[in-house]
Amino acid sequence: MTTPHHYCLRCEVRVNWLTGTNIDSRVEASGPEGASAARGTSIVRAFCPNGHPLAPRNAITMGVFGLPRSGKDSMIDSIRQSFAVDQLRRHGVGAEIDRAQLDAWKETLGKATRRASEIEPYSALTFRMELDSARRSRELLIFNTAGDQWIEADSSDIRGVHSFLPELDVLVITIPPEALSGLPENVQSRGEDLERLRDLMLGGIQNLREHIKASRVRRKRMVVLALTKCDRYANISSFPVQLLTPRPQRSLLGVLGSEQSQIARFIAEHGGKRYLSMAATIAKPLYLTAISGTGADDRDLPSGATAGAASGPGDRTRALDPLLYTFIRDGLGNYV
Repeated sequence: MTTPHHYCLRCEVRVNWLTGTNIDSRVEASGPEGASAARGTSIVRAFCPNGHPLAPRNAITMGVFGLPRSGKDSMIDSIRQSFAVDQLRRHGVGAEIDRAQLDAWKETLGKATRRASEIEPYSALTFRMELDSARRSRELLIFNTAGDQWIEADSSDIRGVHSFLPELDVLVITIPPEALSGLPENVQSRGEDLERLRDLMLGGIQNLREHIKASRVRRKRMVVLALTKCDRYANISSFPVQLLTPRPQRSLLGVLGSEQSQIARFIAEHGGKRYLSMAATIAKPLYLTAISGTGADDRDLPSGATAGAASGPGDRTRALDPLLYTFIRDGLGNYV
């Protein structure tokens, strides 16, 4: 089961759900994606003393980290699209997003992710999940982060803008082609100092580990390394071609398990052993996935430009992998 949340995700105030300490409850209106305003429902929200919305005690929280233009926005939007078409309904999991949040999210696509500050921290994209097996709902909170801020921060100041980090159930770290080595030039972006990017990538993972360790917050965390922009690997013989296509939904557990070793081998063969080793110091076992279509091909974009969002059923299915691992671990849904 998911570990209960005992801290505000935005300012680290400690709360007590049993006594109500530092919890202010308010009634708010809610209208899920695709629903009319008249069908909106009133829900009770909890806030900390600083006015920040608290994650429900049993919410699932996920944070996405990685280099700039590494496919983070596109991966999250693929998750959103998947829920919109009930991609996991066959497994007993559905999800809806509040209309106001949906509109705000769409406005951000194709733009650089806003840098956070202690005054204006990162906020989560929130989904209300419906679980057939439990016959009740739970919330899913996904935090997107600015890649340049992640790699610039060190272990001493990352806490101020990533205050939610110790409370995350799932940490997703994106690995674009530029973060690997031994690949043809036409697979990676031109004009980049690739060795510097790889050092920044490793430093970013190390900073995550150090902040979590310093927080002393105990959680049953999961870390997922996600290969992104995998379309570029179509002609790379060492890349398993089946990872570029939608996987069969029958025997999903077995397929997910067999893919782990294939992805690990590809990462290790292309200079990523140190990513695997460092990420494994945050949480074990380490989980892996390979996502295609995460953003437009941005190799020739002008400096400062950002790629658009991904689409496509195959892409959306694999973008759900970090959540699938979590749902399977926590017994949410049926995947046999």
